[in-house]
Amino acid sequence: MLLHQDNLVFDGTGRRAVELRMEMLYGDIQVLKAKGSIHTSITGLIGRVLTPAQLHAMFGDMIYEDWAGEPNMILEPAQLYRVECNKASAYLVFKLS
Repeated sequence: MLLHQDNLVFDGTGRRAVELRMEMLYGDIQVLKAKGSIHTSITGLIGRVLTPAQLHAMFGDMIYEDWAGEPNMILEPAQLYRVECNKASAYLVFKLS
């Protein structure tokens, strides 16, 4: 039996590469980039729905204002689904409804 697989289009530039990988893993999501130090205080909120105002009030100084020249904030309430970190950055994965 042969399996048909669509060609994967990959953009190797920073932001889009991260978004594509996470979309393949988690589906319909929005990713925000933040400072790695956010990890210790935000992981307890995984699973919660946050508004843009709540997110800004709690973590505004830890979330980059823009990422690769594009806005870097949720625009409507969204569920924090996952947090991935490396040495310098954290990626906040929000499920879109």
